Amino acid sequence: MPRRRLSYRGFGLTLEVPEGVRRAIRRVKPTRAAGTTGLVVEAPPAFAIQSRARQRASTRDFAAKASAGEPNGADAVSDHPWYHTIEFPDGYVTEGHYDHRVLVPRYGLPDDLRGKTALDVGSGDGFWAFELERRGAQVTSLDIETFADVDLPPALHAIFVEHPCNLFFRHGFEIAHRRLDSRVKTINATVYDLDPEVVGTFDFVHAGDILLHLRDPALALQRLLAVTSGECLIADCFDPALDALGVGPGLTRYRGGWDDATWWAPALSTLVQMVVDAGFADVQIVTTYSLANRDSAQRPWRAVLRARN
Repeated sequence: MPRRRLSYRGFGLTLEVPEGVRRAIRRVKPTRAAGTTGLVVEAPPAFAIQSRARQRASTRDFAAKASAGEPNGADAVSDHPWYHTIEFPDGYVTEGHYDHRVLVPRYGLPDDLRGKTALDVGSGDGFWAFELERRGAQVTSLDIETFADVDLPPALHAIFVEHPCNLFFRHGFEIAHRRLDSRVKTINATVYDLDPEVVGTFDFVHAGDILLHLRDPALALQRLLAVTSGECLIADCFDPALDALGVGPGLTRYRGGWDDATWWAPALSTLVQMVVDAGFADVQIVTTYSLANRDSAQRPWRAVLRARN
């Protein structure tokens, strides 16, 4: 039985699940309908659709055990499953799943954000929020708190609501916030909750690796637009193989949210078109890059897009 991993911001679990949807296993020979001219009738292909019963059972068992465990430690830096690599003033460097430090010069951040307000959406451990603060911005960090807040398929979401896990996604951010003596403000909410009448608008908005984890990325982009008064920098995954087909904007891979809480893998042209369709103006590709995950051989491609309201 193949194994699959459900993870988010460094937290994860490994499950045994049935194989995915297979290609059509049978096709019926086309037949011409009696008494018709030019009409060809073909039976639809038969698919083997996987059952999620085993994965639901495994996840329910994991959630029940996690809910009975102890919550994250108060300041266990070495024990935290860091998503970001962050340098602290005392010289300690966290072992993040991703080390973005080498990427910063190519990322397109404004050099000087003094006097500007900034919003970091999907902060994780806070690497980009703290970088924006270092450049002088008054920063607000938005992220979720628990597995129950992840935009999972309904069956998985119900399990984590029934068995709330003692895994706090803001734990790493809070450790770094204290050690960096940061003044970044926090909002614990989803991107869908962004409302200019509640949180206001921001001169600069950064959203990193959130669209692939959302069932409704189009709605998320509309929410980002609503709180952007100036510029928005959007970094997210894309599948270069889809653009190689030469079809143009519109192609995306649907992944369903079961594996690594990933719903989509769009073509780069599709990702750009989605940002344009949300209402952003002057959308530009700043860079594309492939960054290795410390615990995986996979190197998904990401694009950084600059968009203005």
